This record gives sequence, structure tokens and C-alpha cells, in this order.
Amino acid sequence: MLCPICGEYITITGYTKDDRLIASCGDAFNADRMHLTLAEISQANHDKGFHFFDRKTLRFFGETMKSYYLCKGTGNKIIIKRLHSKAGRAFFEFNPITCNIDKMKG
Repeated sequence: MLCPICGEYITITGYTKDDRLIASCGDAFNADRMHLTLAEISQANHDKGFHFFDRKTLRFFGETMKSYYLCKGTGNKIIIKRLHSKAGRAFFEFNPITCNIDKMKG
């Protein structure tokens, strides 16, 4: 991922007291400034050992990357929307620190 402030390649190391993300370069910003692509989220998820967008996982659920879209989240939430799937529509939240993707409740 690239830092939206300095442009360096970064990892997210934590949160500030006012819930901004802290990058490995030392800059702090809200997640909505990151402008991540679905491919970057997929790569970050894979690099941390998760399998949300792995080819086998997508095939198991009858999906492709085209089944997913990024939605604008608020604050530090990065929302992913699934439209086309055997499992139906759903919303997921990407955690920029752990790079995990969890299904949103409700």
C-alpha cells in the first residue's frame, strides 16, 4: 500500500487516539484517504496469510473478483460489497491493520 501523504510503500502499524491510521512511515491519516484498489486489498490480505480472494476460495463460492466492489466507508472503515454470488449479496469490512476481511453484521 502507498501512503497518501508521502507516497512511500507502507504497512499500517496502529491507530492514533483520534482513530486515524498510523503508517510505517510515521504519517497518520483516515482510511478514506488511502484510495486502495480491490487488487491492493486482495494482495495485502494474501500477504498476511488470509485467503479471502484466493482463486480456490472464489471458485468454491462460485465467484470472481468481478463479484466485488469497493464502497466508500466512513473513518477507518473500508467496505467491500459482494453483488453476484450463490451466497447472495453481502458487505464486508477490510481491516487495514490486520488485512483481514470480515463479513459485516446486519
